[in-house]
Amino acid sequence: MSIVKVIRSNNVGGTLNYLINEKAHNTSLTNHRSLGFAGNNIEGDYVGKVNAKYLAFQYEVTREYAKNPKKKLQAHHLIFSFSQDEFKPEQDTLAKQSRQALGLVDSFLKSYLPNKAQYLEAVQCDSEGQNLHVHVVVNSVQLSGKVVNTNLYNVNTLRKSFDNHMAENFEKTTGKKFVPVVPNKDNLVNSKTVQIDKRGGYVWKEDLKDRIINAFNNVDNLEDFGTVLSDVYGVSVKYRRSSKGVDEKGKKLYRNAITYSFVDQDGKERKSRDYGFTKTGKETGLGVMFTPDSLEKAFEQRLEQEETMPSLLDTLNLQGGVGNDDKQTKKLDVIETTIDKHKHHNGFDTEASDKYVIEQRAKADRERKRRQKQAEQRKLEQERLRIEKQRLLARREREEAEQRNTERLEQSREHTQERTKSTRSYNNDELEL
Repeated sequence: MSIVKVIRSNNVGGTLNYLINEKAHNTSLTNHRSLGFAGNNIEGDYVGKVNAKYLAFQYEVTREYAKNPKKKLQAHHLIFSFSQDEFKPEQDTLAKQSRQALGLVDSFLKSYLPNKAQYLEAVQCDSEGQNLHVHVVVNSVQLSGKVVNTNLYNVNTLRKSFDNHMAENFEKTTGKKFVPVVPNKDNLVNSKTVQIDKRGGYVWKEDLKDRIINAFNNVDNLEDFGTVLSDVYGVSVKYRRSSKGVDEKGKKLYRNAITYSFVDQDGKERKSRDYGFTKTGKETGLGVMFTPDSLEKAFEQRLEQEETMPSLLDTLNLQGGVGNDDKQTKKLDVIETTIDKHKHHNGFDTEASDKYVIEQRAKADRERKRRQKQAEQRKLEQERLRIEKQRLLARREREEAEQRNTERLEQSREHTQERTKSTRSYNNDELEL
């Protein structure tokens, strides 16, 4: 799967020099910094070569046509990185594969960016991982003097659009099938967290996730979820709007989002969004499953399962729990009766059939015990939550009562001081008379 990054550049000359004139970082496959160039609305120097200073001059001239030529943002630096599954460069295939990678990015940008956009593309393979990647430097202003719509640089939108382009054109270009990799976005865990967890250390984000999941398991709607999460598990919930890209017309799209905050076991205040992207395209937050939309869907699915559970259980071979014992017994009796009828037939495996009935009864008994245990655990948890709520309410009432008493004492003290002051003033007036 290709990786797309977006970096804002306030020094386009430095960015172009970095791509064109720097030495190769890794010379295992090639000594060249860039293996090929392409672009749109740019020109080579007087000998037809790609010249960083001359390109920077062209970009600067174009920005002079803008309404605000002194704007700080000069360009956007895009990076399209390909995986080893897509391109596995070797010295004898490097030239061909670099042309293919550059061609894929070039054809994509010509359909994605405006025709008047000005940009340079450079394909490279000098990273430590030896992955082919294409750098693109897009001028902030088009040849028409209009600013390039910055919504086009939304990483989520850009990545999805490029993945769609790869799905349509990768096989045509390379002869290989494009296999998109879908990462686990539901629950984000970075490598540092995994290492700390292996050593038995405390990870505050995992603690936060556990609290959220426990609250979710003990309520059936989003409103109660926020209340229980705050009152019982000590996690504050702040609802907000978050951008999720743009539509076909370039209009911004938003979704409901949550920011979770709590005090960890070390006494530090911690805060995390549900899910999102940084400016460079890196996923951040807890994961998609912690967003309001995902929580709502999970509540709805749970409710549907609870409503359809009786009818589903009637169709299962194994039924357990209260009210289903008689049905399960009758079904097993029918199985035994059927077996008895066929016991004397040639080829009928009596031992296997008896074993089957025993296994079915054992499974039914295990299922019944499991359901009873789940019901008891849920009941205990609900009772614990009820007691915890009562304790919190009692504590709040005590605090409010103490506050009211404090206010009354303060008012009484102020009233006494005013009366004392008034009496002294009256006595002084009498003495003067």
